[in-house]
Amino acid sequence: MTTAPPPTAIIPEGNTWCLFICGTTEPEDLWMFVDFMGSSKVFLNTGGIRGTYFNCWPIEEHLKKHSRVTWGYQGANDSSDPVIIFHRGDTAWWKDIPKQKRKDLPKAILKELKQLGQKAKFPDKVNIFIFSHGSEDGWLQIGSEKLQMSDLSKTVARSFEVGVQVNVIVAACYSGMLLDMIKIEDNSKRVVQVSARAAEKSWSFARQSTSGNYRGSPFVTAYMKSFMLGYEEAQTQDPSRTLQEHFNHVNCAGISHGIDDEGVVRYGDPQSHVDQFQNPLDAVLNIFTRRYVVHTMQGGTNQKKVGQTFYTPPQPGPQSSSRTAAASASVVPERKPIWTRAVQHEFDLLRTTATMCPNSDKGFFSQMKYLENSGNDQRTLDLFQELLLGLRWRFQLQERYMLIVNELLRDGLLDEDAILQPINFSEQNELVDAVVRVLRAFDNGAVCGILAAFYEELSGKLGHGNFNMPVRWLAILILRSKPTLNLPQIVRRFAETECFGKLHEEWVKGGKAATLRDMPNVCVANNWQETLPYEVGFFLPHVKTEEELKKWAEQTETRYVHIMKMFEQMMGEGSWGSADEFLDLLDNYKKYSLTEYLGPRWQQYLERDDDEELSSPATVASSSVFSASTAPSSATTVSRPTMEFAAPTSKKRDE
Repeated sequence: MTTAPPPTAIIPEGNTWCLFICGTTEPEDLWMFVDFMGSSKVFLNTGGIRGTYFNCWPIEEHLKKHSRVTWGYQGANDSSDPVIIFHRGDTAWWKDIPKQKRKDLPKAILKELKQLGQKAKFPDKVNIFIFSHGSEDGWLQIGSEKLQMSDLSKTVARSFEVGVQVNVIVAACYSGMLLDMIKIEDNSKRVVQVSARAAEKSWSFARQSTSGNYRGSPFVTAYMKSFMLGYEEAQTQDPSRTLQEHFNHVNCAGISHGIDDEGVVRYGDPQSHVDQFQNPLDAVLNIFTRRYVVHTMQGGTNQKKVGQTFYTPPQPGPQSSSRTAAASASVVPERKPIWTRAVQHEFDLLRTTATMCPNSDKGFFSQMKYLENSGNDQRTLDLFQELLLGLRWRFQLQERYMLIVNELLRDGLLDEDAILQPINFSEQNELVDAVVRVLRAFDNGAVCGILAAFYEELSGKLGHGNFNMPVRWLAILILRSKPTLNLPQIVRRFAETECFGKLHEEWVKGGKAATLRDMPNVCVANNWQETLPYEVGFFLPHVKTEEELKKWAEQTETRYVHIMKMFEQMMGEGSWGSADEFLDLLDNYKKYSLTEYLGPRWQQYLERDDDEELSSPATVASSSVFSASTAPSSATTVSRPTMEFAAPTSKKRDE
């Protein structure tokens, strides 16, 4: 096999093949068929992209009783005016596979992919969409037969030469098993996006639906919305949505939580994987800069292959007029040593790798891979600036956390010993999760999880939102610090002062109450490996001794100032914003022990029952705190807030 050329800002000509499969046969799976119908039609409508469409669902029988089928949502879960309607009598763009010809369809699909592997060369693409039922035994339903995920993963991983980009999108229960299988294969340029984890169902529905229609998969809706957003931009300029931004959109919008009176249960958790390095243009969206080939299969399992070119974008292709030779030449050569030396340190501190890190961090690794292999052009400069913007957002978020925690330490609402124990962030604990949900009712907590999707100013920005470690760090410190006494007062302070951002009471509702108890040793790390962060840019303290805390302050100051100075070199003096209060705090932590710095406490501990339960958010001003409920199950019930962070006023040590 040949080795693909290194990625460049100019995408060479190539061909694209698309394969859509609806494998379900049960009449009640109408929602799955319309996802197949809708997503394939989006490809046709937006870019004229044709391909092979196999359908096993009995649409003709359905249309004998109904006049039409519809697809389309305004949001991930919200029914609205249909985007796509297929009426009785309309001409289908898919091929219906009759019952007698479905037996050999799984083998035919694998054979087709292998033959495509012989034809596809760099920089061609193959896009595979599968809508089906999945089994925890590792197979996908294709008609009346089973397509083994192990066979599909091997075919995808081994049939295509290096440089051929294969996009696999699977909407099925337990589809994460396929993702896991492809990860371990020796392959490159494989992009996999699935609707659920390996051991998780993808969706479930109410026993009765108020609308009378199944709502379909939020995963599919979110995927196609992201696709269309990127396509609109690609008409006039280089698609700037990175692969990770696309993943983030789907992973945030394509999920729903909650249990209601009609029996709706939790949707699946979308998962994404890309191995090796992808060109910075979105792996899905940049197909619009290619010439496309129709590749059809006729005659059921006795396939007759027909190929033809039908779509050619304008030449020289969508590009930004601002990226001129002069602009590229203006990038000075000495910048490259700066980004390779300085930013790499943030990645060296991690326990994770590009393939094992959280989805929200994969964009950082993609950017770094590009920077390591790129020249000194304008695109490289833009990507480096984007990376620095992501680090600044994470650093400044933690700056606010640290200033708030310092206030809580001074006022006796957190114990010094809470920080003087290393944390194992990978350890699962239900009470930690409950306190995290409480904190996520405030802006500073919400942006650290899935609720970040509701902050428009974070959308599509590398490293912004879904930064989980800070809020988990604070939750663990609270549980280590007499939470039955202190958590109600902390919540009350946050609500009254908005020092932790605005409170959104509607984000914490109902649910089973959780019983608080003092947990001074919760999530204590047993070795140094367990203390390593799994998210880029995390620096909040959890150490063994006072001396280690001083060392942490010194190292964090060096790290913070280094990134800040580099940011201002790229963006202009003063562009980072003021960091004086945080740097003053670090300076004090370098010089003094916690006892010396914090001084006497005003807090007088009151007697309180250790079995006090978390209650509803409506009682913030009382001595009780939130219930441990889940995030809202539908975006329609949640207001779309503006992120307004309020940093607390840090009290200086009296000299």
